[in-house]
Amino acid sequence: MTSVSHWTETWWVLLFVFVSCGDAVPDTFTVSGPDGPLSVWMGSSVFLPCSVSPAFTDSLELRWHRPEKYKTPVLLYEKQQIQEQSTDPQYRGRVSLTGELEKGNVSLKLENVTLADSGEYVCFVAGKKGYEQARVYLIVKAMGTHPVLSITDGGSGHMHVSCVSDGWFPKPTLTWRQQGDTEISQNFDTTVDAQGHVSVTSQLLLSPSMSKWLSCSVGLSEEERRESRILPYISDIDTVNELQKQLQTKDQSVWIVLFIVVFILLLFALAGLVFLYMKVLELKKKLKETDDGVEVPLQPNKDLKLDPPDDTKQHPAGKEGILSFSLSPKTSAVPMEIRWFKGKDCMYLYKNGQGKGQGSYNDRASLCKEDLENGSISLRLKNIQNEDVGNYVCQVIISKYLENALRINYSSYTKGCVIYPTECNIDEASRREMEASAKSLGSTCEAANTGEECPLVPEDRSV
Repeated sequence: MTSVSHWTETWWVLLFVFVSCGDAVPDTFTVSGPDGPLSVWMGSSVFLPCSVSPAFTDSLELRWHRPEKYKTPVLLYEKQQIQEQSTDPQYRGRVSLTGELEKGNVSLKLENVTLADSGEYVCFVAGKKGYEQARVYLIVKAMGTHPVLSITDGGSGHMHVSCVSDGWFPKPTLTWRQQGDTEISQNFDTTVDAQGHVSVTSQLLLSPSMSKWLSCSVGLSEEERRESRILPYISDIDTVNELQKQLQTKDQSVWIVLFIVVFILLLFALAGLVFLYMKVLELKKKLKETDDGVEVPLQPNKDLKLDPPDDTKQHPAGKEGILSFSLSPKTSAVPMEIRWFKGKDCMYLYKNGQGKGQGSYNDRASLCKEDLENGSISLRLKNIQNEDVGNYVCQVIISKYLENALRINYSSYTKGCVIYPTECNIDEASRREMEASAKSLGSTCEAANTGEECPLVPEDRSV
């Protein structure tokens, strides 16, 4: 009894040591972000960089969130996928990961940036025994309108000049300058609309001066500014005349530019009409060739495929052999024209629900309508023999054509015929000969229709 108690106590001690040691092993990883804030123009896209070292693993959770919105994150990645149902609706459809998580890249891509996206973001990565995070600060900028300058009477020989510009973010600066680039120190007022855009307004009271312009520039920096100018006062008649001449010259330039633009548009319209006219002529030529008996070559059908059988078929000599293809996707072949060629000679033609064989194949070859309805084009060849050895091409035509080939070989070992798929390579000369052979067989069938029809495709054969 003492021995059993001793081993039991020893087992619990070992288990406690094992669990304690396991809990003492932390997940060791670091998370790093950019050194300073990022800036981006409103309406564009931006990458918020963040990386995990060593590389991100499936056991880690990635959470991009705003500082006060941990439970409604911008993006949440856990269980090896993005969890969209718990994210902030404001960001859905606009955020994604840039990829390469296995390399530790957990950067966030934010698209169609708005002013509301300005501020701090937290890149939070958690493991089973701890977490690390990095912070990214985003500054969204918006370029405002060109300043609008206006002049009103200020009394006592003075005048008010106002400058207004809207749609900026963050708060811009406003600078007045006179001719000679002399800066005028003046305060300006700002207002913020419901969307967060900043508008700036400033006014000057000054005495008019001869031919001196005044400018107002608004911007976020020296490189990101908009400027407008105005001539506050003009009293000299010569200056007025000069301005009138400039305006007349400007009007003439506008008319010249307008004329050039209209002329170019007319040229494009004329070129379009010529192109359409040539297309109509080409179409009429094709229709005339068709009426004259010269048909336009058919084009390959890219919507359907003619699939061969999966394996080689063996048939004893003297028995019935079957050469078969199937339409993919499955489509009824009953309304289609089907041609079977041995070499370049059309040995069997099916058209308008009627089938006819050429020469010795007239009584030996047939198609089954039930097979055709199921998309199977199976040519049944009675009394298959050594003379039937060769390449057989099947053409299926419905406005465009499909084609594929099988080969019949005679095996002296099995005393029978083997049917298997082969390559279908037809040059233009051979195709013309095959077309002529098919039309010859078709005309024979049409001539027979003067009193009695060509043999109908048997409907009582089993597949």
